[in-house]
Amino acid sequence: MAAALKGRLAAQGIKVYKSDLKKRLLANNGMFAIEDIREITGSKNLGDLRLEDILPSGRLSFCDPNQAPPVGGPVFWYKEWDNHLQDYLPDHVRVCGRDIPETKNNFYETILRRRRALIQGIRYAREYAMADTHQALLELRAKGIYAHGITVNVAADPKLDDLYGQVHHNVISAVHELPAQLLRIYRALTRD
Repeated sequence: MAAALKGRLAAQGIKVYKSDLKKRLLANNGMFAIEDIREITGSKNLGDLRLEDILPSGRLSFCDPNQAPPVGGPVFWYKEWDNHLQDYLPDHVRVCGRDIPETKNNFYETILRRRRALIQGIRYAREYAMADTHQALLELRAKGIYAHGITVNVAADPKLDDLYGQVHHNVISAVHELPAQLLRIYRALTRD
């Protein structure tokens, strides 16, 4: 941020050292004011220079957090890393606690109600996928091809028994076991 401030001040015809800006930003917890420019440059006359013209866009470091409206709970101050300064800003983050009146929390029911169509679509897609897989397996068996199913990270589903039969599918509990399990399954399937 000090480099950006230096560049913007230079564009206004004001020469300052980046190190002076960095020290001032650290001393003021990342806040900056026109008075700081006057003190750094030693100049009383800065013309019609406004702080908004020289601060990097999106940064509101000229705001004084001590002027924030009071809150009804404890206030905690924390340091925060400033990537532009490459240093911590002590007591820069203000966290205000407040008590929220207790209410009945129906978050889960609200989400289910709002997303009912999505949930039904997912259930429908799963049932459709099961029926589609069943039809594909019937067609393969009619041609004399036998399929073997492998699922990873899925709990044993009784519907798999309906699809493949009890001996024609495997469930692998963790993906890191997949290579070793595939070799074991392949060996069992290709045994004469």
